[in-house]
Amino acid sequence: MAFAPQDPRIPDPNDPVVQEGRVDHVPTPISVTRARQYAVRMVSDWGHPALADDVALIVSELATNAVRYGSVPGRLFRVQLTLTKTRLRITVSDPRGERMPRPRRPSPRDKHGRGLLIVRALAARWGVRERTVGKEIWAELDLTASPTEPSPTKKHACPAYLRGTQLSLYAHLMGLRERKKAETRAALSWAAVRLTVERGLDNVKVEDIADAVGVSPRTFNNYFSSKAEAIVFRHLDRCLGVAEALRERSAEPLWDAITHAVLTRFGPDAQSAAHPVADAAQWTAGVRVMVAEPALRGEMLRAGAIAEAEIAAAVAGRTGGDLDHDLYPHLVASAVMAAVNTAIAHHLRTDPPVPVDRLLTDALARIAAGLSTP
Repeated sequence: MAFAPQDPRIPDPNDPVVQEGRVDHVPTPISVTRARQYAVRMVSDWGHPALADDVALIVSELATNAVRYGSVPGRLFRVQLTLTKTRLRITVSDPRGERMPRPRRPSPRDKHGRGLLIVRALAARWGVRERTVGKEIWAELDLTASPTEPSPTKKHACPAYLRGTQLSLYAHLMGLRERKKAETRAALSWAAVRLTVERGLDNVKVEDIADAVGVSPRTFNNYFSSKAEAIVFRHLDRCLGVAEALRERSAEPLWDAITHAVLTRFGPDAQSAAHPVADAAQWTAGVRVMVAEPALRGEMLRAGAIAEAEIAAAVAGRTGGDLDHDLYPHLVASAVMAAVNTAIAHHLRTDPPVPVDRLLTDALARIAAGLSTP
């Protein structure tokens, strides 16, 4: 491993760029998971699946640092992958240039502080670079002659206090942990929605939600700061899934990909399948009461802003737009969120309710007709 405060020049005339991809994310914890998934998918698509574990670890650690220590309200962080003939570079940039990272030796009791040690153990080279606004942390993995062989950088010596750590096993366990956390977060959110629809917001306590999932109230508080956040998360997660799907379906025309992503994310899921609604009319009436709760309004506005920013970033990535200067990505994201919110509201106000998928298809088709891809 080598550390360089200023990075080697890319592009290098002797080592041209073969592939490049970047994604902007809202600085929230769930974005770390999505950034890691995107990076692993890109590396595999580019023909280097053996690097996936190392890439997953590096992106997770650098993205976590960006969320915890580099976030500024209203600003995004960026994950960029650059593949040349000899190396893969991972770059994570954030807007907090005054907070430059330095590796440190954590004590065994520390819950955090090992991220840069892991990056240092895995990367052939890594460094930090100041930008006009903010900073970027980069790490490079050397490529092997065969894309199915592990990266030769794994042979570099780890620091003494990391020796014996099985990094590939750690990556696997981290993936399992992240999936378990995602499942718990989704289960808590669904329980909050279900109990609120059935009983009313004021008649549901955090203890009730935690008990429905089989966890402690303390665990609930590790995931959500309030009942309102837990309730709204289900909608936010679906909207963030739309952005993720747009990045995955890059070969499709934009509005076809948007329609498919929205219909897929707002269709039946594992939670609703596990808890089928016995009385559809009673459930719809309960949802009407829930979404009208003043206590939820602030959280719904916050979630909408986060989702809109993620969708705009995904659209900009597909169209080659610039989020800071181009109107189109923001216009599309705003229109998609308006279509989703309007379709759901119309579903709730009609009697009998018009199916949401039909309303979403109609709304998106009308928008696409007048908002063509540039």
